Amino acid sequence: MARSIWAVTKLSDGGISALNTIDSSKVFAAHADSWQAHGRLWEPYGGGTAEFGGWRLMASGLPYAYFNAACVTDPALADKNIVRARAWYRKRNLSWGAIVPSGSSWPHGRHFRTQRLMATVPSSFSIAPAPSGLVLRRAGSGDVETVASIDSGAFGSPVAVSRAWLEPLCISAEVELAIGELDGQPVATGYATRCDGDAGPSLYVGGIGVLPAVRRRGIAAALLTWLLTSGFEDGTWFAHLQTDSANAARLYSKLGFEEFNGIDIYADL
Repeated sequence: MARSIWAVTKLSDGGISALNTIDSSKVFAAHADSWQAHGRLWEPYGGGTAEFGGWRLMASGLPYAYFNAACVTDPALADKNIVRARAWYRKRNLSWGAIVPSGSSWPHGRHFRTQRLMATVPSSFSIAPAPSGLVLRRAGSGDVETVASIDSGAFGSPVAVSRAWLEPLCISAEVELAIGELDGQPVATGYATRCDGDAGPSLYVGGIGVLPAVRRRGIAAALLTWLLTSGFEDGTWFAHLQTDSANAARLYSKLGFEEFNGIDIYADL
């Protein structure tokens, strides 16, 4: 059974709207919204989006399947239209992956990974204090190499791959990309993308990374708090993220995130 949490959302005139239900289907819709938001951000770099017959597609233009995601909104209908999805990516000469709600019957490609989807609303989120010596700020175009280096160090990806994904985020008005500096040294990064698609106003949080030498000091929680506080002040109904790390999931749970039905990711389509 899908778990639900409730949020009271403020209207632009200061009034209060009806209660807004967040369930697994809405969290998945928000996940698809966020991928398509990134596809639109990447249009100047060869990216793009498309939507048809059970599919919501995005492309970054980057030659990595995990940055070209096709969300399956209706598995049975998407199965009938997979040739069209393949053709869309083939035209762009891009490898890609399919994101399917966990537990769905899906006959195409190779199951690559299962990830948790988690979400929270303003009334459930627990604010975490920043540890002594930590300063959080928004990254800009001049911070590309810094955030790429942190991301690479935190996740073990090549710096060039981190740079390729993060550089457009540093200059996007729709994305809040943060740098955490501990005693003057850059040690953490993460970003939040504002979306207003099928799921309504939401905030996708990604790339929360802390360098190994300074972990377990509350830096990730403080960074997440900084990003969500800004997003909730702008009127987003809820925030969501994905993770395949049990340790990260425990941290997010302590901050008020709940776990919903996850996603299965397929490659070699």
